Amino acid sequence: MRLGFLSSYLCLSTLVLPSLAEDLSDGALNQPPTLTQVITDGALKEPGVLYPTRRRLASGPNVEIDLALEAGNHTTVAANVFQTRMLGGSLPGPTIRVRKGDCLVVNFYNKLEEQPGTNDVINEFSFPDSANLHFHGTHVSGERPADDSTLIIDAGESYRYEICFPDFHLGGIFWVHPHRHGSGTLHVGGGAALVLVVEDEPGDLPEEVDNAEEVILMVQLFEKGTFDEKILPAIGDSLFQLELADGIEEDFTLVNGQYFPTLDMTAGEWQRWRVIFGSWNKKPLDLEMDTGGVCEMNLLAKDGIYINDYPRPLSTYPIPVGGRAEIMVRCSAPGIFSVNDYLGGLFKLNVVEPSGGVGPLDPPSAGFEFPKPPYLQDTLSSDPTPGCACETYMDDDKMNGLSYDPEIYLHKIPRGAIVERNVTGVDSHPYHQHVYPFQLKEFFGIDDADAEYFKIGDYHDSVTLRSSETVKIQYEASTFDGRIAVHCHRITHSDEGMLGSEIVIDDGICECSPKENAVGLTLAPTPQPTNRPTKTKKDKKKVAKYLKIKNQKTGKR
Repeated sequence: MRLGFLSSYLCLSTLVLPSLAEDLSDGALNQPPTLTQVITDGALKEPGVLYPTRRRLASGPNVEIDLALEAGNHTTVAANVFQTRMLGGSLPGPTIRVRKGDCLVVNFYNKLEEQPGTNDVINEFSFPDSANLHFHGTHVSGERPADDSTLIIDAGESYRYEICFPDFHLGGIFWVHPHRHGSGTLHVGGGAALVLVVEDEPGDLPEEVDNAEEVILMVQLFEKGTFDEKILPAIGDSLFQLELADGIEEDFTLVNGQYFPTLDMTAGEWQRWRVIFGSWNKKPLDLEMDTGGVCEMNLLAKDGIYINDYPRPLSTYPIPVGGRAEIMVRCSAPGIFSVNDYLGGLFKLNVVEPSGGVGPLDPPSAGFEFPKPPYLQDTLSSDPTPGCACETYMDDDKMNGLSYDPEIYLHKIPRGAIVERNVTGVDSHPYHQHVYPFQLKEFFGIDDADAEYFKIGDYHDSVTLRSSETVKIQYEASTFDGRIAVHCHRITHSDEGMLGSEIVIDDGICECSPKENAVGLTLAPTPQPTNRPTKTKKDKKKVAKYLKIKNQKTGKR
C-alpha cells in the first residue's frame, strides 16, 4: 500500500433530546472520510549523467569514464535506513550516453571491502563483494575486454572494459548492472544499476519523436522479505540494510530512486518515456495509466529496438524483467493521473494546460521506416541454418539440465548462421540473451493480453509470457564471435545455476545440446576474441549497403 494516514478526531458533546413518539434517525453513525497524505519523494528527478572524456583516435572515436561499485546510503521517504551497493555513488547510478561507433572505455573499480565468512560456493547465493559489469541489451562483443560476464573482479580490484559499439549500432535505451554469478540478486536487487543511452542519429526518428521531451524512467524492485529471509542469510552479507518507513509494503518499486514521485507534463505536447525495468524477479512491470481517454500511449520501441508498426497503442505494457519500452505519451487536457505498475501506484502524472491553451493535435506518424542495421534484419523469411534449430529448456535452476559452468556451452554456432531456438519455461523464467537480440518467430497458444505487446517479428533481448511456456525465436549471428550468455533473468534462479552460454565460432557446423540431461559442449572460446565486429566479405557488403541507405536519408556523402 502506498499511502500514509493522517489521523483526525471529532469532539462530541452530549445532547438531551425530548422523547418522540417516533424516532427520527438516519440509522447507524457513519465515520467521516479519513484524510490521507500520499507518501512521495516529490518531483521526479532524472538520474545524473556521467560525462565521458571524449577524444578521437586513429581507430575511431573513443570515450572514457571511471565507474565504481561501492557501499552507500540511499535517501527516500520509503526507508528509514537504506544501506546498499551503488554504481557511481547513487541509486540508480548516473546515466551514460554514447553514440554508435564509440569505443567506450570503462575503468571499473570494485571499492567494496571483502567481508569474512561469506558463502563462496558456486551455484548458490555467494560472493557478495565480488563483481563485474554487464551492458544489458547492447550489441557488443561478449568476450573480454568487452561484455564478458565470466569476469571476476574481487573487492579492491579493478578492470578496464572496452565496449566498442559497431558503427551501425541502433540508437536506443539499455542498462548496466553487475553480473557476478552468485551475487547478481544481491547487487541488482539492492539497486546497483544505471541507464545507458546510445544516441539516435539525425533522420532516424519521426518528427514528433525527435522533438519530444525525453523522460528516463528507471524502475527498480526491492523485496525486503526475500532479502531478509532468503538472500542475506544464505550469502552471509551484512552490508545491505533496509528499514522501511511506516506505511511501506515489503515489496515496492522506486522510479529513478524515488517513491511515487510526480512527473509534470504540458497538455498537447509529446513526452518520450524511456522505461527500464531494472528488476530481478519474475513478474513483468504491467505499466498502465487509466485516464478515460484523456491521454494516449503508443509503443515506440522494445529493448532498444524500434517496432515495425509504430504507433502501437496499448493500455498495458507488460515489460519483462530486464526489458525496456519506449512509449510516446500525450494528453489532450489537464489532469492528475496515477501511473501504475503491478504493485500499485508508480508515479503521479500532473498534466498542466499551456499558456495559450491546447491547439489541434496532429496524429502520430504512421508507416515511418526506422533504420534496420545488419543485425536487425528480418530473418523470418529464412529457414534456420541446418543443425542450428536447438532446444533451450529452463527448469529446476538449470539450462537443459545443466547447472552453470563457465567452461560448458549449450550450443555451438558458426558465425553467419541463421539461429533458431525453441525456448521453454518462459512463463516462469524471463529469458535474457546477451550480444544478439532475437526475433519472435512463433507462439504456442498465447492469449490476447500477451499478443498485444508481443508480436511475431518483434525483436527482444528479454521475453516472458504469461499464457505460454514456449516461444520460438530466431536471429542471425553475423557480427561477433565468442560467448553469448543466456539465462533466466529471475536472478535468484540464475545465481543458483540457471545460466548458460552459447558459442559463436568463425567456422564449422552447428551443434545442439539435447533439451534434457545434456552434458554440454566443451569447445574453448576463440584464442584471441575480438572486441570489434568480425566481418566477412558478405558482412562488409551488408554494412556498406546499410550505411549507403543511411547516408542517402541524411544527405551525407
